[in-house]
Amino acid sequence: MTRTILLTGFGPFGGATTNPAMEIVEALDGSEIEGCKVVTRILPVERFAAIAALREAIETHAPETVVSLGVAVGRTAISIEKVAINFDDFRIPDNAGNQPIGEPIEVGGADAHFTTLP
Repeated sequence: MTRTILLTGFGPFGGATTNPAMEIVEALDGSEIEGCKVVTRILPVERFAAIAALREAIETHAPETVVSLGVAVGRTAISIEKVAINFDDFRIPDNAGNQPIGEPIEVGGADAHFTTLP
């Protein structure tokens, strides 16, 4: 059985016509890394649509690992976010006009999730 890595990135937002994370995802689609097949998804930049699209991709491909790429304005190098907090605080509206400030992503969910990557 082939092991699968699901690699995701977001589409353009904030008036941009492209997204560097999206470009990386598109370039790696269908590749193989250390014996693992890479499947990719471009996620919509819409608050709950992105979550639904990610869940669907996980259900479809049953990946061994999920790596989600994003853009962090001002960072000068690639970095791994070690913790994801259950908190939405958008500095600009998403592509559907949502702009939550200080709202939980999943009501009643865990406060945070830590990465299992090194």
